[in-house]
Amino acid sequence: REKYSAETVFIPYGTREDSSSGREYLDRFGLTEREYLLFVGRLVPENNVHELISAFENVRTEKKLVIVGDDPWGKEYLRSLKSTTDSRVIFTGGIYGEGYEQLQRSAYLFVLPDEVGGTHPSLVEAMGFGNCVLVNDTPSNLEVIGEAGFSYRGSEGALGLRSQLQLLLDRPELVREYRGRARHRALSQYRWLNVVRQHENLYRDLLGNSPNITSNGAEPVDSRLSSE
Repeated sequence: REKYSAETVFIPYGTREDSSSGREYLDRFGLTEREYLLFVGRLVPENNVHELISAFENVRTEKKLVIVGDDPWGKEYLRSLKSTTDSRVIFTGGIYGEGYEQLQRSAYLFVLPDEVGGTHPSLVEAMGFGNCVLVNDTPSNLEVIGEAGFSYRGSEGALGLRSQLQLLLDRPELVREYRGRARHRALSQYRWLNVVRQHENLYRDLLGNSPNITSNGAEPVDSRLSSE
């Protein structure tokens, strides 16, 4: 805008609305529904998985921490993560498709400690699956969760994360409430149908045609979603 007098258009990522009803992936890793915390992402230093593990090692809980992801180039960092002696921490490697959906759908809490990047697909999808979410307080993460999730001060590292983890582990009723809030926000702000419509509007505008769809593509959300 300042250099070229050009406006930009922001179109968000979308969330999944269907999920697997199976549980074979939970059985594969010895997991029980709502008895584990979940991280999904690349196992790289900027995603602060080391801080998540350090924080989790110092919380009081019998729940597990499930780390979904891998990084074929960062083998030394991966080895350092797996050096934890906490038996509650489970590394699954990369999980996709139905297995990913099963793990997302049944988590107690989704945690995203990343410190860089924009809208993270795994965060948007976690909310769409009806997960309570806890994120590093980066501007992009806070924009995604709005008033429908929890954050911690990334500047405090593992110490700040541990405090929030313990709070949410000790308050299951609060976690249940925010599952509904997260799902409602995801389906009101990040539905793929609306994302596609926003792209269509943009293409129509670039081609010089008047859009025949509302500018933000938003549709009313069934109020019942807030309690699911």
